[in-house]
Amino acid sequence: MRNGPVVVGVDGSPESVLALERAVELIESRPADARMGGASELVAVHVRANGALAYMAPGAGDKICDALDQVESSARRVTEDAVAGRRIRWDFVVRQGETARELTREAEARHAGVVVVGGHRHSAISSALVRSVDSAMVHTYDGTLMIVRPEPAPSGS
Repeated sequence: MRNGPVVVGVDGSPESVLALERAVELIESRPADARMGGASELVAVHVRANGALAYMAPGAGDKICDALDQVESSARRVTEDAVAGRRIRWDFVVRQGETARELTREAEARHAGVVVVGGHRHSAISSALVRSVDSAMVHTYDGTLMIVRPEPAPSGS
């Protein structure tokens, strides 16, 4: 893994919380001389859903915008909680657009050492129908990528 900040995608979901926790662990495991001077070590990136959704449902625009604001606030709170009491310099960045593309742009702009994203376990059918962020990043991002997935449920439960 090259030097540079850890960029992590956050949306408040359980998968992104796991990714954020792992990103913090990565930073804390770096030797003191590899920690970054005055620059941010953690860049939490929240990508807002496209605001055009508000125009697709007449009369629902305010509710959709409020919901997007709540998701953003939740992602920010989760990030603040994850770094509370730790000696980690961090930024919270909000971008708008397609999530994998915006994470890649932020990682490239920051010369990220690694990008961390939460992942889902998909069946073959759902993988064919839905392109997830982790899948898109695997196919488009040229840097170091860590996908953090929840532990599988024990079989027979």
